[in-house]
Amino acid sequence: MVSILVVEDHECDLRRCVDLIKQIDPSVHIYTAKYGFEALKILTQEKIDALFLDIELPDYNGFDLARDIRNIKSKYMLPILFVTATDEHNIDTFEKYNHHHYIVKEYTDKTFIDIVKPLIEGLNATPEEERVVAFKTDSCIITLKFNEIMYVSYEDDYPTIHTLNNSRKLFGYTLENVIKAIGNPIFVKCHKSFAVNVSKVAKLDKDFGKSKKIYFRDGFTGKCPVGTSYQKKITKMIRSLGNNG
Repeated sequence: MVSILVVEDHECDLRRCVDLIKQIDPSVHIYTAKYGFEALKILTQEKIDALFLDIELPDYNGFDLARDIRNIKSKYMLPILFVTATDEHNIDTFEKYNHHHYIVKEYTDKTFIDIVKPLIEGLNATPEEERVVAFKTDSCIITLKFNEIMYVSYEDDYPTIHTLNNSRKLFGYTLENVIKAIGNPIFVKCHKSFAVNVSKVAKLDKDFGKSKKIYFRDGFTGKCPVGTSYQKKITKMIRSLGNNG
């Protein structure tokens, strides 16, 4: 059973969020908290699969709470969906906390369901289903196993998916579109033009410089850089997954 923690201090917004989650999947077990300290207590005592987090709480700034949660090693990969009253925050602000997505109040039911339903379906999925990713192009639908995707590069105005055995161009997609379509919290940007499946990373090189190189598992020899602004995040994720980096 999927368990979701909703952190929201306004009762009406809290009830609406809970009701919409139940509309998507009545079997989801929902914990609620109106304060940041309550949320931290629940996260340390219960098995939580995803977190819905209001940015403005009585005792905590939502971003500060997300930072404290990410500092808990076991919670670094927890999907966080921010709920914000305004759209003034730059997307980089949300990416800093390795977020899953964000929703701006007052959202419509359709907007909420379109964003949250794939998340819940992914959390409910068996490992085999979770690793199947479909990309729709003008001419066909490309289906790949997530476990075979190593990284994605974006060059010449289109992304290329590099798998264990070959590469596939995806015309009509941006790098952000590909990351969203994959929809897995361990597939993230590691450079302004690259995104990587962190579960496939063996280590980063130890050379200092503007970029580091990723060394992959499974004998894969492709080259993927890690920009300086992404190195700390990628290193934390590698360690969280129990890799050797």
